[in-house]
Amino acid sequence: MKVLNYKRRIVTLTEMETKVYLAIKEEDGMEDCYCSDASELTYPTGIPMKQMRGVIASMVKKGVCYVDELVSGCGDWVILYEDVI
Repeated sequence: MKVLNYKRRIVTLTEMETKVYLAIKEEDGMEDCYCSDASELTYPTGIPMKQMRGVIASMVKKGVCYVDELVSGCGDWVILYEDVI
């Protein structure tokens, strides 16, 4: 799958990255961004948490998403660099 990163460049996602990307987009997220709790992505994608960390790190390196703690003490969230339309 090809997507735009935050620099507006086309990047190619691997099969596992694509699963994570689509799972994030299917989440409710927030009103202004697509996001999901990192730990909640293992079930819909079938990717174990150990591998999930690597997949997310790769997506961050490609500039497709970033990881942030949105609420103190509530874990890390994966946020896509894509506006909700």
